[in-house]
Amino acid sequence: MDTSIASSSSRGGLTLLVLATIFSCGSDPVPDPDTDVGDVSSGDVSADSGADVEPDLIPDADLDVPDMDTAGDTAGDTAECTDTDDDGVCDEDDICASGRDDEDDDGDGVPDECDVCAGGDDGWDIDGDGVPNACEEECLDPNDADEDGVSDDCDVCAEGDDTVDTDEDGTPDGCDDCETGADSDEDSVSDDCDICAGGDDTVDTDEDGVPDDCDLCPFDLADDSDDDGVCDSDDICSDEDDTSDRDGDGVPDACDPCPDDIGDDDDEDGVCDSADVCAGEDDTADDDADGVPDGCDVCSGADDSVEDTDGDGVCAGDDNCADVPNPSQEDGDADGTGDECDDNDPPTIVAATLAPANAGEQDTLTCTANGVADPDGDAVVLTYSWTISGLDAGGSTSTLTGDFFNRGDVVACSITPSDDLHTGASATSDPVTIANTPPLLSSVTITPASPFSSSTLTCTPSATDADGDAIAFDYSWTSSGAAVGSASTLSSGFAEGDTVTCTVTPNDDIDSGAFMADSVAIGGPGT
Repeated sequence: MDTSIASSSSRGGLTLLVLATIFSCGSDPVPDPDTDVGDVSSGDVSADSGADVEPDLIPDADLDVPDMDTAGDTAGDTAECTDTDDDGVCDEDDICASGRDDEDDDGDGVPDECDVCAGGDDGWDIDGDGVPNACEEECLDPNDADEDGVSDDCDVCAEGDDTVDTDEDGTPDGCDDCETGADSDEDSVSDDCDICAGGDDTVDTDEDGVPDDCDLCPFDLADDSDDDGVCDSDDICSDEDDTSDRDGDGVPDACDPCPDDIGDDDDEDGVCDSADVCAGEDDTADDDADGVPDGCDVCSGADDSVEDTDGDGVCAGDDNCADVPNPSQEDGDADGTGDECDDNDPPTIVAATLAPANAGEQDTLTCTANGVADPDGDAVVLTYSWTISGLDAGGSTSTLTGDFFNRGDVVACSITPSDDLHTGASATSDPVTIANTPPLLSSVTITPASPFSSSTLTCTPSATDADGDAIAFDYSWTSSGAAVGSASTLSSGFAEGDTVTCTVTPNDDIDSGAFMADSVAIGGPGT
């Protein structure tokens, strides 16, 4: 028996194990003539002394592997496995589960029963469409000018090898402009074909053909269809410019009902706040069609411009001064005619005078009205007001005491006349500047009251100063008409029978007050 030959043919990633055993007459290569080769259960010849033993070629349920000596001990091995299609190949190693793996007429590594393209190489499918080239109806042109194994009518790259596509982009290297060259950003796309230089061309989340690193809106397929710089997915106002917002309220002008009014339409009447006629009310409700919304209509059911001619907010039928604004509707004499349009004339005053003109703090000022008159003969009431150095003094009568003012203050008074209906124009006095008040002596006394020629006389004054100033005194002594001293005391210059007088004048460093004197008669020498 000739030696068993194992041959394998590989194409398109498929491997077929072909076992062929050629038998011939001759000596038995198995040294032990009594060894049973194969399955003795069927078709074998037992112990043959030198005669050839024919292997068992009838398959059993348990696969016999014919005359294989794997151990090298010259004794045949038998391995058992399941072989459903009885092709001599265990199911777990089957290439074609439904047919015999040992039958491959076109030698393409695909058993005949599983062949896609009988008679052609199933592993050769240059366009990857599942139809081997040998069976492509469109690729039957026998010509192959570039000798790449692809017929001219199916050539992807007419002058290059269609089978070589280094970057696996479907374009053979011979026709691929981006197959080689520098790749600065290391994204596997050469610089001359980079879509996004410096970025990764292979990352395109929204699959819009623009790599994320150069995509304005990498997660938005539509990107920015209105070209306003805002991605469509974030657009507030689609198809319009989101960046134009004049009133800054966050609503783009094109979608803002009130693009120039940040408050928009607070009362929701369809009228922007800046154009509202009646804020807080519905401008569109105007039952009397007078242009004034009902919510602010003075004369409901009538035209305000006709019914309220004086514009004081009171309809003519209720207005006590239909042609003169009189919003308060005051009618002092209760005659049905508002004060503002009553025929009564206001009283008048010619002047106001203030006296004394040289007043000091000790004085009381009196404000007098001059020339008071009322054309209608109505009783006139005078109202007084006072100012001190331009500020309201608070007085309301015709007089003002020194309790209200001080030296140097400028005081003025005003008088306003009025009758029951109207108030006349006021008159204001000339201002009076409060002057310094000199000190005032209340007494001067010489002690002792009955002196002798040997006594020392003392002159004691008593005085006050309305301005609170310090008071100084000037003394003058005379004896029987002759000047004898100028101090507050006197101890000489007089004799028994003389009359001694002390005269005192007070001063406050600004003005001197009125003088006052006291006199005593000098007695005997005394003791």
